[in-house]
Amino acid sequence: MPEATAFTPGERSLDVVLGERGPLPEGEALAVLRRLLADLRALHASGRTHRGIRADAVRITPEGIASLAEPPAALVCGGDDADPEACPPELRGVGPVRLPAGIEEARQALARAGCDLDPRRIDVYQLGTLLCRLLTGEPAAAYLRSPRVKASVPPSIRPLLERALGYHPADRFLTCEEFAVALDSPGDGAPPAAVREAAPSSPTNGATTPHSPPPAPPDAATPADEPSLPLTRLGHYRINRRIGRGGMGDVYLGYEEAAAARRPQGAAGPAGPRRRVRPALPRRGGRRRELAAPERRPDLLHRAGGRASLLRHEIRCRRDARRAPRSPGSPRR
Repeated sequence: MPEATAFTPGERSLDVVLGERGPLPEGEALAVLRRLLADLRALHASGRTHRGIRADAVRITPEGIASLAEPPAALVCGGDDADPEACPPELRGVGPVRLPAGIEEARQALARAGCDLDPRRIDVYQLGTLLCRLLTGEPAAAYLRSPRVKASVPPSIRPLLERALGYHPADRFLTCEEFAVALDSPGDGAPPAAVREAAPSSPTNGATTPHSPPPAPPDAATPADEPSLPLTRLGHYRINRRIGRGGMGDVYLGYEEAAAARRPQGAAGPAGPRRRVRPALPRRGGRRRELAAPERRPDLLHRAGGRASLLRHEIRCRRDARRAPRSPGSPRR
């Protein structure tokens, strides 16, 4: 766990400020982000990383100026139980790694764990999760999964946030310099179109592979056809259109590009839902018994349109039962 942060009199933690005020307006959130980026760039220039950027590690002076607290001496990152707010996706499949503050020492520790990752990328990711908290009051996982949370982030900020989180390897920021340049650029941090098209849909350990985007489904509308869409991506899904509104909010049609890329060319999807049927069997001993049919039977049709075959099977069973000779002493049917 990160070490506790010490504050001077009059200073408060950003966590306390957010608890009192809730999410910050866009201008204030970006002002805090710029101050923290400046602190991180100076820290990286000195050969160290922070690795513990979170709301309770940011100090706010009485004048409203934000600054980072001192970095912890060492921090464990990675593993199955890693904190998603502190551990970038590149480290999710790596075992727990104890990372010192020095950039080169941390790089060597990551290399011994089999991860070719610049340790400065951890700070960039944590800065992205903090930006999400500033704008939404929610963790990054909620932003990735909830259309409601994602819609609360201004559209001009979403490319910055998503590149900092880095779930699309070709788009991600690797250093604070890239983050700062994109923050001050007129394009609001959106990568070039060619780079966006080359981005794989699943996170990898810092490595990118050649990837061609799968074709969109023929009956799906593109995000450009829906100017009122509050978001175009949700996690690894591409949002195509709004379907309607349900009991828990708006309903959208999403397209999983990674699944389409894994499907062989010309392969068709499933033919339809299977039915579990319970055909009636002949009476025995005066009692009517039923047996659940197995999933695959040659005399039954389990997909849509198979009701006629099922009825024929039941009629045949009952006819055979009536024709069967009755043994002496058995009850009359």
